[in-house]
Amino acid sequence: MRLFPIIILIIISVIAIKTFSIIFDQNTIVSGVQTAEAAEGDPTEEDDLTDEEKAEIKAEMDKNVKIEEEKQKVKEANPIGDNVDILLHDREKRGTTEFFSDTEIQLLQSLKKRRDMLDERQRKIELQAKLLQATEQQLDSKIARLKALEAVIKDKLGEANEQETNRFTSLVKTYETMKPKEAALILSVLDLAIMEKIARSMSTKKLAPVLARMDLKAARALTIRLAQPPAELTMDKMTLPPETKTNVELPQLSLE
Repeated sequence: MRLFPIIILIIISVIAIKTFSIIFDQNTIVSGVQTAEAAEGDPTEEDDLTDEEKAEIKAEMDKNVKIEEEKQKVKEANPIGDNVDILLHDREKRGTTEFFSDTEIQLLQSLKKRRDMLDERQRKIELQAKLLQATEQQLDSKIARLKALEAVIKDKLGEANEQETNRFTSLVKTYETMKPKEAALILSVLDLAIMEKIARSMSTKKLAPVLARMDLKAARALTIRLAQPPAELTMDKMTLPPETKTNVELPQLSLE
């Protein structure tokens, strides 16, 4: 009997707790419904908005959605390279720091400056390459003209040498047809180099009687010269053609 009041008290407490739980759940459901209705918007309040206000609200929502989409695209595309100008222009246009932080903007500006320097260096390299190509073409043109001039000079020299050879051959034949005494008198007074050249071109049969009738002093000098090799074949007379040095100054560009 003493436990009976305690049992009754426990039963009453359990009933009270269940009742309180039911009431709390109902309030929660009602509150959720009200919140959902508030989220959907009161048609009456929406009708009270003007078309201009509705357009502004819609534009603001679209703007926020667009910003989030662009931020996501930028993160995926890693726009540190070619999109630096676009990003900086977009940030200035928006007038906000939500798109990139100041540190990121400084980094992008530094990368842009570095890229501009590389572009300028590339332009200078391309310009120097064009100048070198133009200089090479000028050198090729000059070489071609020099070769053509050399060919003309060789032709002229060949003609002159041929004419000189013909004249000298005719002179030698003249001395060979002369009487030995007359030829000896003329040769004795000529320059030793000319005398030697004519004597070397005459046949031995024609030269012998002329040499026998020449002045003894002239005959002695001519004999000594004829015993030696021709002057044009001696080492002291043989000269190499001079070296031609072509100094071509190419245009220089500073790449720094």
